[in-house]
Amino acid sequence: MLVHTLARVARARYPEPVRAYAAMNTVRALELLAFGPLSSPELAASLQVSARTARRLIQRLELEGFAAQERGHRRRYHATLRLAALGRQMLDHSPVVQAATPLVTQLAHDTSCVAHLWIPGYDDQVVCAVHAEARPGCETVSLLCGVAPGSSSAAGQVLRGREEPRSFAYVHIHHTDEPAAVAAAVVERRHVVAALGLTGGGAHYGTPELVTAAARLSRDLASQP
Repeated sequence: MLVHTLARVARARYPEPVRAYAAMNTVRALELLAFGPLSSPELAASLQVSARTARRLIQRLELEGFAAQERGHRRRYHATLRLAALGRQMLDHSPVVQAATPLVTQLAHDTSCVAHLWIPGYDDQVVCAVHAEARPGCETVSLLCGVAPGSSSAAGQVLRGREEPRSFAYVHIHHTDEPAAVAAAVVERRHVVAALGLTGGGAHYGTPELVTAAARLSRDLASQP
């Protein structure tokens, strides 16, 4: 009797494995289609599922507006911009982005440098989630505006240290022939979730302001329910 009761509790608490795999296959299919067009057999091979399952999955994505047939290649599909629109909606409602935007704007104003909030991307890339620069009489702020290689960027080096640094003054300065770049870690729940960055001729002079902003953003995230 106790065994049956525990089994019912487990089933209620955890989703069925088949359903979980189906959800993950849908996510992975969207990821693969975002990088380039695929046919049903190619998708099946990548997901390691049957051709029938892949065909039904891609047809469902097409029905929901997340995939479309390639022109001239009726058997190949690509992701639609609805996926990009969904990403933008996530940015607009992201606690990290909402808390960071005024700080990034103020950081650009205080240092006269270009300020960014960087988040992890795919493979070795980092994505600029918030970009701000202060010019005489004009301040510009934009969202989701760029991608950079993580291995050769200050933000990328910071984001590689996923575990919580010993202090908020976890800064990496990138030295190249390009304009100076400096980045500091943003920590949430003991993990580095983003990096604040400065670029420009005098970026390293703005390190104190950068560290202060990163620490404040980390505290703001920690105080959220």
